[in-house]
Amino acid sequence: MHYSLAASKQNPAIEMSTFDEQVRFATQRVRVALGDAFGLAGVDAGKPTNVSRSLGLDKSLAWKACRMVTDEDASSVVSRLPGRAGVRILIEAFERARVEASAITELREAFKLLDEVITTHAGSRDTLQAMIGGATADVQRERDEAQRKLAFQGQSATWGVRTRVQLASHFVFPSKTPGKLDLGVMCGLIDFRRLRADVPWAMANLFAYADDGAPIPTRYESLDETLAPGEAPLIKSLCSPSLPPLRGIPGRRDGMTRFELTEGPVGNTGSATCIMGWCNRGTVEPRRTENELYGEAMTRLNTPAEVAIHDLFVHRSLKFAMKPTVHVYSQLPGGPVYPYDGRDQGLLPIADEIIDLGEGPPDLTTPELPRYRSMIELAASKMGVVVGELHGFRLRLRYPPVPSLAVFRYELPE
Repeated sequence: MHYSLAASKQNPAIEMSTFDEQVRFATQRVRVALGDAFGLAGVDAGKPTNVSRSLGLDKSLAWKACRMVTDEDASSVVSRLPGRAGVRILIEAFERARVEASAITELREAFKLLDEVITTHAGSRDTLQAMIGGATADVQRERDEAQRKLAFQGQSATWGVRTRVQLASHFVFPSKTPGKLDLGVMCGLIDFRRLRADVPWAMANLFAYADDGAPIPTRYESLDETLAPGEAPLIKSLCSPSLPPLRGIPGRRDGMTRFELTEGPVGNTGSATCIMGWCNRGTVEPRRTENELYGEAMTRLNTPAEVAIHDLFVHRSLKFAMKPTVHVYSQLPGGPVYPYDGRDQGLLPIADEIIDLGEGPPDLTTPELPRYRSMIELAASKMGVVVGELHGFRLRLRYPPVPSLAVFRYELPE
């Protein structure tokens, strides 16, 4: 979106878009500006105590400011918004931290814009929050997350590994081959650690399938042109320099390859980031067939992780894919196997919903990954995609169940 909002009668642009669009635009602008200010000040929004100490802020104000960046839907941003005095104190703290003037100006304008939206539509933050719904972190979600955290701790000890972030970013865009689509993937583990040195670990599986589960012959190209033929599709510039070797192992299913990180050192000193990326060009048709009714982007959640970030980026011309749904399936041995046993079998009751990242470009503010914007821009450039032409959708799942499968799904057109 490229319009501006104002409560002034001299600026009628506020009437040119829907209420939901205005709220989303204003809150995303605050999140982006605030996230950039944290980054320029050299502080981590995921650690409110450190922010309070580093910027000299009251703990409550620091907590609110951090949650405005780490909470990812509009109702949460509005509920955490400080009063005018708190906003002034926050901006002054960034000025003392020598954040550059242009970022300070953008932050001030972003807060002003959100305040104008509140005044125009609701008159108060409480009223606006009631208009846009309740906060994301309801009682049931907090209870589920607490249980999954216990499972994460037990699984880490059992399997001997854990990771801070599991990332999967999928791209869907028109191919240069007429009537076809290109599919791209950037995925990996960020700050992966072993608790035992003798543990190898699977990083990714490469395969494609039809609705009935039958494998589809396909060919992938790596996003890193520096790789030799046959090498695992790493994006070396995004990986740790000391990353242990990655080996490819043919899977039991036809056409599947499992890429596995070899054994390595334990603990924080052995922490490593492994990012892979590839593109499948011109082999998918954007239309429904007898065997294929849906387009899907999936990631296997097999690693005990503090958070899984599963993003889908769709080119704005592909209108049929703009209302995806998200599903999480059990992958326990002996249970239903997806997709062979049908899409209604093995579903897990995960309460998290899709976060609309918007477009033009999508909101890529991701507290767990300060470099995420540049990572997406790099991957998109390798695929030949303009980030500003993509619409983003996100599943953000803390302590994801292991093993499971997270699936974005959209209907293919007739």
